[in-house]
Amino acid sequence: MLAVGLRGNNFLPRDRFRLDYLFMLSTNPTDFWGVGFDNGANNDNRSSYGSVVMRFKPDFFWRVGKGFALGLTGMVNWVNSYDHERPELLDGQAESLASVGLGLNLTYDTRDFVLNAYRGQYVRLEQTFYPHAFGNDLAFSQTELTASTYHQVWRGGVLAIEAHGLLSQGDVPWTMMAQVAQGGGRIRGYYTGRYRDRNILEAQMELRQRVKGRHGVVVFAGMANVFPDFRHIFLHQTLPNYGVGYRWEFKQRVNIRLDFGMTRDKPNVAFNINEAF
Repeated sequence: MLAVGLRGNNFLPRDRFRLDYLFMLSTNPTDFWGVGFDNGANNDNRSSYGSVVMRFKPDFFWRVGKGFALGLTGMVNWVNSYDHERPELLDGQAESLASVGLGLNLTYDTRDFVLNAYRGQYVRLEQTFYPHAFGNDLAFSQTELTASTYHQVWRGGVLAIEAHGLLSQGDVPWTMMAQVAQGGGRIRGYYTGRYRDRNILEAQMELRQRVKGRHGVVVFAGMANVFPDFRHIFLHQTLPNYGVGYRWEFKQRVNIRLDFGMTRDKPNVAFNINEAF
């Protein structure tokens, strides 16, 4: 596996404007179980393939009030996959797909520090369109809502809670479907992309405790549900997770994290920079 990436949050003078961006280029062998909860829960569906992935997401915001910002968002997601063991799991979709989108978002943000908030709230509503006019083979749109809150519960202790939903409309490619554990910050412990569908609802909470000096620990728990539409969302298909983690502060308010997550399938380890959310 090889991956290079760049992620930034740029606050322009007097905080009137803000530019966020995410760029990732990677190549790695991975596994695919198909679309839907039932396919993901079936171990016999596991199919390996190789891929080269490029993802670029810029966001530009205008501050329109205390804590509020209105912005433009873009997305370029290109996946070149190959050597699928079971190409029939793609349901007739192409192995390689590019998706280009443009949209709007509204944000309310009172966090004291973006990368590791001790207090404040964050709410973001985003609507993105991927029409044929942008060169997409499949036309679709996505609505995403994220809401999180942060509270200092005692000295060195922070309680963080997040709810997230991604709802899709139209002909959604398999590369752009909602995935459990996507990005490494939610529902840690699951294999990214094993459970995927048109829509996802998920929530998590985490208690963060500074222990001594640069060292800290966390406990977390969460749940997610992927589903094709609201007529087919079932409680028994909810995916739970819980676990513990270690934090090492390599510079002020910026942590390296190591998380051990338990799931309905098997435990797993996640290693990353910055807090999960």
